Amino acid sequence: MVDVDEVWSEMGAKLEHMLMSFSEGEVEGTQLDRAEWMRMYTDVYNICVEPEPEHAEQLYERFRTLVDEHLEKQRAAIAENRDHELVKCYCLRFEAFVSASKYIRKITEYMHRFWIPQQINDNPDDTDVMALDELVLRRWDELVLQQVDSLLPVVLAMINESRQGDAVDWKMLAGAIKSFVTIGAKTEVDKPAELYVKVFEAKFLKKTREFYKKASHQFLGQNSVPDYMRKVEAWLKEEEERADLHLHKETKPKVESECIKVLIDDQSEPMVAEFVGLVSDDKRDDLTTLYKLLNRSKDGLRTVGKKLEGAAAPS
Repeated sequence: MVDVDEVWSEMGAKLEHMLMSFSEGEVEGTQLDRAEWMRMYTDVYNICVEPEPEHAEQLYERFRTLVDEHLEKQRAAIAENRDHELVKCYCLRFEAFVSASKYIRKITEYMHRFWIPQQINDNPDDTDVMALDELVLRRWDELVLQQVDSLLPVVLAMINESRQGDAVDWKMLAGAIKSFVTIGAKTEVDKPAELYVKVFEAKFLKKTREFYKKASHQFLGQNSVPDYMRKVEAWLKEEEERADLHLHKETKPKVESECIKVLIDDQSEPMVAEFVGLVSDDKRDDLTTLYKLLNRSKDGLRTVGKKLEGAAAPS
């Protein structure tokens, strides 16, 4: 008979050390060597095949407790930071946690292949038992992501800083955003983007509307309509590139729609009013830009048509 307490006294200490070493960036020399890996794998196997089922349950709970205690420390370490450093710390510690968790997944391979599926099959209403690679991300969501309230406001503020031309670390920023997708892909298999949408996308689109509503009014108040049209082209291109490089693929059409509404639809009146003057002055480049922008608007070209009819009508 395997003594769970005895096995865990060594296994738990090694895994805790490995998790902490990864989180502090001290990876070299902390990975399990083949002998340690085989010993731990064998211990997990022996406990799972024992006739006493409570021993495997006890071991599973030890893994859960190990993860929870580690994540409480990660939350505290992340929450100590402010502004850009908060996002950087969150991103680095999330990536380190995911990497270290893969070692736990390897030594519990037998538990994943046989014991966990059996538990889920025998107790379908029991949501406490799940694959450990799902468990670690679900607990990160519950104990870290949902608890560090300042993370998302900083992420959104950094995106607006980038829109204003300030330098931001997009590698870290994109890593934080990607974590929402990674967590959802494991914890919500049927709707993998749901957590990303709930945590990030909805608020991102709201902030996008607010940013460009203010920016468009300010720019039009200080510049000509042709200058505004060229600025809108640049804004739209920046948002498309940002979405392609850093956001979930489903976000791009949504952010494009928001930008078109705020930058073109809501400002179509001054652009259409400029049309006749551009024709009279033979401003072909500006007319081309105007056409491209209004062609992306729901009623822009129709409004231009009416404007042209009015200009051509006999007085």
